[in-house]
Amino acid sequence: MIVRIASGREDLPWANGLADHLRTEGFQVADEDDFVELDATVAVLSDGAIGDPKWRTAVEGATGSRLVPVQLHPTEVPDDPDLQELRIINWIQPAAGPPEATYPLIALVLRSNPELYSARRRLAMQADSWAGANRPADLLVDSRKYAGELRALVAQLAGDPLLQPNKLMSEFVDGSVKRSQRRLFLLFRRGLRATAVVVLLGLLLGTVLPRLREEGRQSFNSLTAMDAPDMRGQTPEWFAVMATSVLMSSDDPVEDGIARITIHKQLALPWSEGDIFNSFYEGLNGSVPFGATSVGVVFAKGDGSSNFGVYDMDGQKLRWSMQLPKEMLGAEVSPEGAFAVTLGDFGPGILDLQSRDLREVSPPVKAEIAKVDVGGETASLASFGGQLWNLDVRSAEASKVAKFDDLFDMVALKGGGTRAAVRNEDQYGLVDAATGEMLVEVPIPEDVIAPSASPVPDDDALLFVGEDDQVWKAAADSDPRPTGISVQAASGGIQSLANGRVVVGGILSHPEVYDVATGASLGEVCRDTASLRSLHPSADGLRMSCSGDRATTIWPLPDQRVAVEQGLLSDQARSVSKGYVLVADGDNVKVSKNGTPLADIEMSAGKVVALSLSQEGRSVLIGTDEGVVFQFENVDGEFRHVLSWHTPDRSPVVSVGWLPGPVVATGSGAAWRVPTCDRCLSDAGLIDEVKERVRSCWSDEQLKNVESRTRDRLAIRVCD
Repeated sequence: MIVRIASGREDLPWANGLADHLRTEGFQVADEDDFVELDATVAVLSDGAIGDPKWRTAVEGATGSRLVPVQLHPTEVPDDPDLQELRIINWIQPAAGPPEATYPLIALVLRSNPELYSARRRLAMQADSWAGANRPADLLVDSRKYAGELRALVAQLAGDPLLQPNKLMSEFVDGSVKRSQRRLFLLFRRGLRATAVVVLLGLLLGTVLPRLREEGRQSFNSLTAMDAPDMRGQTPEWFAVMATSVLMSSDDPVEDGIARITIHKQLALPWSEGDIFNSFYEGLNGSVPFGATSVGVVFAKGDGSSNFGVYDMDGQKLRWSMQLPKEMLGAEVSPEGAFAVTLGDFGPGILDLQSRDLREVSPPVKAEIAKVDVGGETASLASFGGQLWNLDVRSAEASKVAKFDDLFDMVALKGGGTRAAVRNEDQYGLVDAATGEMLVEVPIPEDVIAPSASPVPDDDALLFVGEDDQVWKAAADSDPRPTGISVQAASGGIQSLANGRVVVGGILSHPEVYDVATGASLGEVCRDTASLRSLHPSADGLRMSCSGDRATTIWPLPDQRVAVEQGLLSDQARSVSKGYVLVADGDNVKVSKNGTPLADIEMSAGKVVALSLSQEGRSVLIGTDEGVVFQFENVDGEFRHVLSWHTPDRSPVVSVGWLPGPVVATGSGAAWRVPTCDRCLSDAGLIDEVKERVRSCWSDEQLKNVESRTRDRLAIRVCD
């Protein structure tokens, strides 16, 4: 195999090392001046490389051969037609440790067959759909020829170190082979059923994904190689709508079953509230959510004027806007939406959002950070040079509080008050922003804090990224200690949300909210925002603005934790109610009633460790050692699948129960309220749930592939 490595100057040492490694494994590595027919090009991504004409020539000339992008540094690929191929391929991202550790992985990727990988992906989706529907025989392959081809595919995959089939795929193929042998007489029906799976997946992947790519609604910084990004995990709203369309129009029971599974899975994922994508978006300088459905936006028009407006997420439109007399670059809005503190080069202002009167702050502080106290009477400002100010909202007067060598960040507390993270000489501190009182003051050794890390404030401690790539906490009267929250190198750092929560990442991965005390994840945000640039939480800490190159989405900040008294949840693998007895057996659950066996409920996500029937015997909650939660509903003795959900902290389930809704506890010590849908047993109820969750208006381009009757049923329209 002939391979060329395209890299910028700063990455030449790494690229030369890769070339040496590939040669030892039998590859022929071509120099940049060699005119040979290439089998593959390894494109080493960096900002310097993308601006290098030689690198661009090498990548653009790779058309027709394998293209394997490798990202060593945070990189943004520009909207350039010549580089579009890079934007739809997942990038290999070196894991923790020396970058050279990625050399063997790149060799495996180069040797792997892309078509075989695509076939593996299709098989995985079919097996997943089958398992998600509780493994019905109808979703197995009937065609003996097709089942034989799948068996041969599994044998091929087993011979590739990168593409090993998992247990579920093997079980799906084995079941299909057995079924095809038993059902030889149903030739015509076999063909229809085998085709139904492919047709629906083809509809979702073939029509929706290209449209999403055109809209720029994907993450290009994925961490796995050789595959298009997993769009189902990025934009569940799209897939729920498209699956609803299939469910409404299909009269095939297999297609209907897959559509139901798709909708159930999308409803179990977190959704954003929608995006801000309007004529003013190109000039958007800042956005901050407030209230229940509103967002304050600061934007520049084509004439260069600065404007502030209120965007309505329900109606997906700009409710009102006004031109500001001076250039403004950002804003902070009070929790109840009474006023906004605007920031700009000419000083801050206080804008009354009811009367729309703008008052200039005196003196005209050149502030770069503003935080509004939850009480709404005061705000804190941080100006250049580490000066902390207190702003009286009623009088629009700012007064000096204290000055520091560095003022890194501020956060408004849920119960009132504001905290600031500061530094004086070699001492880092947590300060009460209203009074300047030093609440925590600690030296942080240079061998503990990462060189580029800036501490952020929490309620009673400083948080920072350590040299060991995890979040550390420095509190009063104690040495700094690690929290166990991992921070991927060059991921975008951390941001405090107060109330013991911190956001991690955002550049190389989706931002994730963590509980500082336990180190447990509370869930991801900004999953549908491509090329993320900035995050801005609301003043009350309930919502987050995620700004990317092409759109800004608004996300509710996740926290499904609940307080549970000890003993209220069941850690037993057996449950009895209304004559029904459910007993776990490995990854299955055996169901009987009054001593008569009824059915086996088969799971596909680890060993069942706890289960619980509701008091009326209607619902069963099942938790596994892989942190997956299932809910089934009892309909006349048949237990129908309603929910598959993964615990946000990714910890094994240890107990489950009803309080009265479904709740699970995990090995991290947290208890979580499980999302549920009582009306989702019927198709009408399932579609009603989608209607309630989906945003009311989309762009004309977004609705191009949505049938009119689906639009009417879900009450979605083209935005004004």
